[in-house]
Amino acid sequence: CFRPISENQGGYDAVFVDLPSKCAQFVQVTVAKQHDFKLRYFPEALIALGILPGHGWTVKVVLLIPQNRVREFKISCVDDRGKLKEYGWEGGQEETNVD
Repeated sequence: CFRPISENQGGYDAVFVDLPSKCAQFVQVTVAKQHDFKLRYFPEALIALGILPGHGWTVKVVLLIPQNRVREFKISCVDDRGKLKEYGWEGGQEETNVD
């Protein structure tokens, strides 16, 4: 598990890397009713970790939200659509890839 250098790092609060299954899972924690999804930070982190596009890696993003906010929560804005396309994410459909 890795965490950002800065507590204000955009995009994620932690990343879990499972080498045997080739899966990188980013985690974002929020208590807000809505949250911006800033994609530009994910490929930067993946490349810094040596996880290059086209090598069979699965990239996941998980949002941790208080249970009482789940029904009303929404992703308010997606910045940098298509930034994870090289990792198998379909551009324009990023919201559907978030767990």
